[in-house]
Amino acid sequence: MEIGDLVRGTLAPPPPPAALGRAWVGLALWGCAMLGLGGPCLGQCRYEVTILPQIQGPFGPDGGQPRAVNNAGIVTGHYSQANNDYYDPAIWSGKDGLQFIQPPPGTEGAQAMDISDIAPAQPTPTVVGEMVLTDFSNRAFRWNDGTWVTLPLPKGSLLAGATAVSRDNIVVGYAFDPKLTDTYLAAKWTGSAIQTIPPTYGQISVAEDISPDGRIIVGWMGSSPSLVS
Repeated sequence: MEIGDLVRGTLAPPPPPAALGRAWVGLALWGCAMLGLGGPCLGQCRYEVTILPQIQGPFGPDGGQPRAVNNAGIVTGHYSQANNDYYDPAIWSGKDGLQFIQPPPGTEGAQAMDISDIAPAQPTPTVVGEMVLTDFSNRAFRWNDGTWVTLPLPKGSLLAGATAVSRDNIVVGYAFDPKLTDTYLAAKWTGSAIQTIPPTYGQISVAEDISPDGRIIVGWMGSSPSLVS
């Protein structure tokens, strides 16, 4: 199997890539039909596997870490930088191949965590994630069609990260709460405005995902380990 090859057949573990290192794998299912309640429905499906490109990483060939895929089949994630422990964000599509997202000056690296669906009113996808600045603080970012936006922090906060984005570019994630040690609050960015979502249980909350229409946010809350004795 070569990089970029398509593999078709019944659903089963795909063969390993010929190249060394990890590989991004896109999995698409279609034509699934249950032949009986006792039959393995997944066994009657067909799959298509695409092995995405590798780059030279710090320990050899690196296939990257895929994080999300949108309704157009565009994948986002990040690759290890060749000479340090940071990452470079990237997107991949069958049409344009692998494209790296260039962070702004003053950035050590960035991780892409999610990509938005596309729609007639939003024909290009938005990628969100977390960037590491040269002072080693973390910030949330949003990227669309070559435009990088570093998202604002709550007043007094030093750290933030984005975990998900809706179809109309509402971003969710977390922000450091400077009033409490090692504690984070779920955060929501709408344009340049940020709103934190305090927990109703415990001292910490993180938003992990948002529905495509932006109406529903999911995440978790609880006690910060440093606040528990």
